Amino acid sequence: MPLVERLGNETWRPEPFHLVSLAGQRDGTQVTFAIELQGEGTRRLLVEGTVVIDPRARFVSGHWVERGGVEVRSGLVSSATVDFLGGQGGRPSLGGQFILSGANGPIYRMNLATRELESPADGWSP
Repeated sequence: MPLVERLGNETWRPEPFHLVSLAGQRDGTQVTFAIELQGEGTRRLLVEGTVVIDPRARFVSGHWVERGGVEVRSGLVSSATVDFLGGQGGRPSLGGQFILSGANGPIYRMNLATRELESPADGWSP
């Protein structure tokens, strides 16, 4: 399954993006994360969100922005599925399927295989 797909004519089609970074941190029952993807040329996609563990992982909010294309686009993130592992004795891991929507509905679908979150940079806040 492609990492990113774009909705066109009611069909999801692969979109050429690759993962640059997946950073985040767990603070009690809340996990915040930021995903950076690189597309063709200067296209960049940044996805940020929050997952709450109560006791299972539940995606609660997120937003996205795409820069470097013809125009800057942004919107909200929802999640069809979210996979969360650990974070008790080591770095937490995150994965799942996320829908990136604009004002007129879904634009992208991100299919993220579960992987360990990188430590965020100092002063980081999604």
